[in-house]
Amino acid sequence: NLTFNGKFSWFVEKAGSHQIDMGFDWYQGITKASGFQSPGRINIPGVGNNLNLWDAYAGTYNPNTLTGTWTNANAELDVLEYVPDKLTVTTTGLYINDKWTLNSQWSFNIGLRDDMYTAKNESRGHIADNSALSPRLGATYDLFGDSVWVFKAAWNRYEGRPLETIFANAGYSNNPIYYAFFAGPGAPATGTTIPGAAFFNPAYYDLSLTPGSYYYANAAVNVQVDPHLKQQQVDESQVSATWNFKNVDLGKGFLRATGTYKKWNNLVALQTGQNGQVVDPVAGTLDVNYWTNDPNAKRSYKDLELDGALNTTNGWQLTANFTWSDLEGNFIGEGKSQPGAGFMTSGLQ
Repeated sequence: NLTFNGKFSWFVEKAGSHQIDMGFDWYQGITKASGFQSPGRINIPGVGNNLNLWDAYAGTYNPNTLTGTWTNANAELDVLEYVPDKLTVTTTGLYINDKWTLNSQWSFNIGLRDDMYTAKNESRGHIADNSALSPRLGATYDLFGDSVWVFKAAWNRYEGRPLETIFANAGYSNNPIYYAFFAGPGAPATGTTIPGAAFFNPAYYDLSLTPGSYYYANAAVNVQVDPHLKQQQVDESQVSATWNFKNVDLGKGFLRATGTYKKWNNLVALQTGQNGQVVDPVAGTLDVNYWTNDPNAKRSYKDLELDGALNTTNGWQLTANFTWSDLEGNFIGEGKSQPGAGFMTSGLQ
């Protein structure tokens, strides 16, 4: 991960006072992995040399005798083909923001941000790009200009950074080509006891690459991303009222009420079975897995928070808060490192 940030601040005394901030944020995330981590190698004519034997299922394994009972119907040999690749996602943000204090009663916060990104990898070239504008508006009103009664209102739009994990799905970074081969003519008869390690014997499986005789998955073939995939977005509205007080007997403190409403837009979802099929290199067909902004994905949040604090004259500090909140939607996957997994509870995947 590479980052670079710069900011210039300009202080102006005109129609009150202004702090004007102008700057940019630059980020580049690079994912490059070969992933050779398997227990063995195998050569398959028509595919390649030194492919990775990943796993094998061929019946019942007995850990006490280290032997297995072969079952043709259950036989499966998993092979991974790692292709060198490099995913690069670059984002740039340009912004200007004015913190404007008009007088002792009014102050404003006005800003605009432009977020741009581009994603590309070595296996497919350009994957996606997009840009989006985010306005920021806020106002503060001090009723008497003495900081006793203060009212605030704000509306902000936040653009999320595009998820690199989505773009990685459309290439070979951490995504090997996957083959699952089934029992071949050289396999033991069902019920035969063999050494457990023999489950990995390539001679027992059909490696002929006959269409329909094996399972195949190739992320760079059937995974697609909307070429202008929009960044996930949150619109937030907030209002608050604060009473700051000072009492000779009690001390000083504040009471505050805050209301917040958030609505998510451009949520990203995975669609399967809705965008046709593609032909793989060995004449099989694969459903297209398509990552896009799905209008059926919804999420909204609202809350009311009451909080306060009191610093007493005899040294005690008391705080209290109460929050009522409501979250609605059909989109799951929220987390610190995963702001949208791309799955909806409605089943529209």
